[in-house]
Amino acid sequence: MSSKPEAAVSGSEDLRDKALRAFRMLLISRGRPGVKGWELKRHFGPGYLRVLEVVKVEAGKLGMELRSVEDEEGRGPDFARYLLVTSEPAADVGSPLTMVEAAALALIITFIYGGRGEVPLKEVQQALYTKLNKWRAEQALYRLLRLGYIEVDDVVRLGWRTRAEVDVDKLARALISIRSGEGERPSP
Repeated sequence: MSSKPEAAVSGSEDLRDKALRAFRMLLISRGRPGVKGWELKRHFGPGYLRVLEVVKVEAGKLGMELRSVEDEEGRGPDFARYLLVTSEPAADVGSPLTMVEAAALALIITFIYGGRGEVPLKEVQQALYTKLNKWRAEQALYRLLRLGYIEVDDVVRLGWRTRAEVDVDKLARALISIRSGEGERPSP
């Protein structure tokens, strides 16, 4: 004979066990980082969003953040990608990008943040060619594409990984403050 408090405890223990398994799934990379919502639903049932709430709290205790990236069509949580990212800036903990690639991504983000949402590939290439030699610019674009930071056809759009890892608004504000002179240091 089980009492109600015991059932509540076993339910919360079950939720905690599921959250620990989900945390492990999110940490272990199998190709692309993160896990799709439908995969979590398959493993944990329709209550997987409650499991993710527990993961979010536990990840926060470890200095990590659970992020979700909606798919392009906005089909809801089952098609979103969930991943763990560090709460600290990428420069402090390491980044998969070289300085050249990070600069190229920042340039692309500023073009896209300018209100268009996408930028013609030729325009991005021309801007990069003025700052870098052609082969280095092409290499940076290829690597950003391969890692999921951008999507390219005839136009360049931000990829799922940029939406997950980069605080675009904060970056844009920092770039604008530098451009307007707010970020400059006074001369000695």
